[in-house]
Amino acid sequence: MLTQRALNGYLRFQGTSMLPEGLSDVTVEIQEGGRLTGTGTLNLDELDDFDAGATGMLQFLSGSLPVSVSVAIEELDGEFYVALGDTQIGPVNVPPALAQLLVRRYSANESYPSGIDLTDPIFIPSEVEDIQIQQGRITVVTK
Repeated sequence: MLTQRALNGYLRFQGTSMLPEGLSDVTVEIQEGGRLTGTGTLNLDELDDFDAGATGMLQFLSGSLPVSVSVAIEELDGEFYVALGDTQIGPVNVPPALAQLLVRRYSANESYPSGIDLTDPIFIPSEVEDIQIQQGRITVVTK
């Protein structure tokens, strides 16, 4: 069982190396029905090329701004599918297609040189019998 409190503790003390540059104070809320909401602070001045690649109102943003994103996770045929919901950077609501591009661009690292593509399904190992996402916790049942 992974509790919301344990996940947030991990993100605060050990997960900073996994987070994109400029993102801090991240917390995740695990909700019923496979929905997760993440909030944090995004320092746009730490992102070297943010204004060069952003479109619309995002190119006019700078400094440290609150950021929030919600995702829905659905299991189908042994794979997880992630659908972006509401995404907001500061006062700007970001359309899902642009949010996916931003996640892909700013999640690039050694493990994921092209970034994380949220449209790709996530394979669930055969040892996992069931995954339940409930308010405040995720329960994984293995064989």
